[in-house]
Amino acid sequence: MVEDATGCVYYHGRKIAFKALRRILYGGAFSNIISRKTIESEGASPDDNRAAVNLIYGVLRNHRLIDEVLKSKSKRKKLTLSHGALLLARMAAYELLFMDKVPGYASVSEYMKMARGVCGRRESGFMNACLRQVAPDDIDVLLKSAENEIEAIALKYSHPEWLTEKLAGTYGMKKTKAVLEANNTPQDTFFRMNRTKISIKDKEELKGEKPERICNFNRVNSPPFCVCIPPGSGAFPAKEYNAGLMTAQDRSSQYIAYFAAPGDGERILDLCCGSGIKTTQLAELAPCASITASDVHAHKLKALKAEFNRLGIDDDNIEIFCGDMAKKHDLGTFDCVLLDAPCSGSGTLRRKPELKMRITEEDVRQLSDLQARLLDAAAGYVRSGGRIVYSTCSVLPEENQVLIEHFLDSHSAFENVTKETVSKLPFSTDAFIHDGIGVTFLPCDTRACGGYISVLRAIS
Repeated sequence: MVEDATGCVYYHGRKIAFKALRRILYGGAFSNIISRKTIESEGASPDDNRAAVNLIYGVLRNHRLIDEVLKSKSKRKKLTLSHGALLLARMAAYELLFMDKVPGYASVSEYMKMARGVCGRRESGFMNACLRQVAPDDIDVLLKSAENEIEAIALKYSHPEWLTEKLAGTYGMKKTKAVLEANNTPQDTFFRMNRTKISIKDKEELKGEKPERICNFNRVNSPPFCVCIPPGSGAFPAKEYNAGLMTAQDRSSQYIAYFAAPGDGERILDLCCGSGIKTTQLAELAPCASITASDVHAHKLKALKAEFNRLGIDDDNIEIFCGDMAKKHDLGTFDCVLLDAPCSGSGTLRRKPELKMRITEEDVRQLSDLQARLLDAAAGYVRSGGRIVYSTCSVLPEENQVLIEHFLDSHSAFENVTKETVSKLPFSTDAFIHDGIGVTFLPCDTRACGGYISVLRAIS
């Protein structure tokens, strides 16, 4: 929270937040991308930028709860405002409910000024009448009216009830509360240091003729070469990024390449590589491995080529293939197939809180069908004795252990070797939940996003 001498949030910060939130909530943009782009385009002060980030993520994390409070102030218990007016009402309500150092009258007054350029007199009057009634005590009133504990904690942390119920059925109520609370808490911004340019022994020591200082980063104990910037501590490290010294990558995502354990001389297939963040990590871990990166989207593969150039990675051993990998292609066989499958992203709600409003149970069902087809296709690319590394950024069993169990039941030529793989990892695995099929890592245990990994070996 950023305030001026009168206790009011900086006006420019509100304008930036409004612009970004409009694109996120009504344009389908992702908060982790559009927030930074919007802030950079505005050229505002650091105080304004911090205020904007606080508002953007505050509204997204508490979206459902804010809407329920606003509905309770409407005679018809409905929100029928235009997009712009409703967004301003949500931002104002967030300040009234969660920013207790900001005088309520000041917040309402400033948002009513903004509303003049967004909506008409009728909507402005409705906004003013509702917001004058909003107070922090409204949250307790709503939570006490919940019919059961699932409904209460889902509302408190603005998560869908169906998702909260699934998590509670899988991890228990205590762990579910911790997950939901973590999802609503700012997290560190994680980066992977480029091990071809930086020594792990000292984050300030670089290989090369002229060492450069990398400042304001904290080391993370696991995995290796992982560093982070605490929330609210500064802007994106463009200098280090452009120099190819590091890559923005969530801590949970960095685990995956270590499970793949690529070796020099091996043939590796990154089945759904996307823009290639994990592909470049594989190349850094095993510079002499032969890697084939595939994806159905050509524009993502183009981005991958740019990443190789930025990081200074020799791409002589890298092949690019564009195609639907759920279908069989003549690519030969591989020692390792990495399938980081398209998923619901239920483990990334901490970084992308807008997904709480987007993912549905039907999405999970459809994605699990796609994941099963991709896993079946992956099996056709593995040589005898080779391995499949299956991963998602989901924490739902339908996309993870249940799917792997079904695969093993129908593919007798494969065995699960996750436990064996974990025992060889070069970092602590205390944060992992072992289910006998794979490992799950939750946002409350990793200080990052959640996900799942399972390793399968083709029996010789």
